[in-house]
This record gives sequence, C-alpha cells and structure tokens, in this order.
Amino acid sequence: GIVSFSVADIHHQDIAVLLDQSGIAVRSGHHCAMPLMQALELAGTLRASLCFYNTQSEVEYFLESLQQCIRLLKPSDDKSLERSAQSQPETTLAAMVLPDALTIIEQLTQASSWQERFSYLLEIAAYLPTPNAALLQDCHKLQECESGVWLAPFSLSGETHYHAWSDARIMRGLLVMLISCKDQAQADSKSFLEKVKLAQYLSSSRTNGVDAILKALA
Repeated sequence: GIVSFSVADIHHQDIAVLLDQSGIAVRSGHHCAMPLMQALELAGTLRASLCFYNTQSEVEYFLESLQQCIRLLKPSDDKSLERSAQSQPETTLAAMVLPDALTIIEQLTQASSWQERFSYLLEIAAYLPTPNAALLQDCHKLQECESGVWLAPFSLSGETHYHAWSDARIMRGLLVMLISCKDQAQADSKSFLEKVKLAQYLSSSRTNGVDAILKALA
C-alpha cells in the first residue's frame, strides 16, 4: 500500500532527509501531481510505500523514526533566539551577530552524530528573520534548489550582504552556514561539505542547491 502524508509546520523534505539517516527511504515532493497539490494548497507531501515483505517491526521502526524526526524538527519551545533574530529589521541582517565561520565549522566537525549535526543546523536556522513580501518574489528565488530558497543582496557601508530565506528549516541552517562560511565554501564546495561532515547526508539535488546558493553569493 501507499500512504501520502504531511506534518503540520514541518517541511516534507526536512523529514525525508532525516528519515534517510535512519535507513528509511520515502518519496518527497509533488509526486507528478502538482495541479492537485496546488488545489490542496500543499507544498508537497511524503509518500511511504509498504509491500507484502514488510514486517510489523519495520512498520513500528518507521513510526518511531518519524516521531524522532518530528521531535527534532518541530519549532523549539525556547523562542529566545528566534525572537532575537526576528526582532531585527530585515535591513540589519548583516549587522546581526551570526555565528562566525570557525565556530560553525568547529561545531559541525566535532558533532558526534548526525542528530547533533542536524540539531546545530536547525539551531542556527533561527538567525534568519522572517522575510517580508519584497524578498519572497520570483526574481529572488533560486530555481535550482529543491526547496524554496530566496536570496537577495544589499549594500551596507560599502559591503555586500544578503537577505535570505527558505521554507525548509534545514536549508535555512545551510543558508546561515554558507553566508558565514562563504569564503571557505566557495573555494571548493565539495571539500568544504566533506570537512563539515555534511556531504554524506545531502542528496545530489540538495548539493546542487548548495552550489546554486554559493553562485548567488559570488
């Protein structure tokens, strides 16, 4: 059988990425039914497939892993960091105290598990303030990215900075990482992702999205 589902307030691609780390493969996206998704006002869904050879213990493992993903991805009860980031006007994004490149690299390389690594990405995702309508225009949207990603440069004190947003939390964390570690990542994106131990967790389409972001940051 096939079960399509979504989880409120959590992007379907974030769940798919984390389920993959538990050895569970699900489909994520529009499933060749974009008109239906648009009619239902859904950005996409997850699709889990079961067959006669799946056991009850495998189904229970899937449900337990899904609950773990939801616990990791659901909005934190501690809104202090999010409020601090979102209280800043969008034009002061560059003036915000973002984690510096060395701190981000150290945190990711020293994480002892994929759960810690993704938890850190979700934590720094809160540094991006909620976008306004001006940012969420098609002219700022990166078409190469699997999830919705918007990036717009602006000048402040003679330097180029960026407004950024994604509808997926993991991608928002990646955006913060790439903005802060722009010099290191642009030198060799593949080597950089391997250094911070993320290469093995990102699909080819999401790796292409990272390259598209770095190109837009150039």
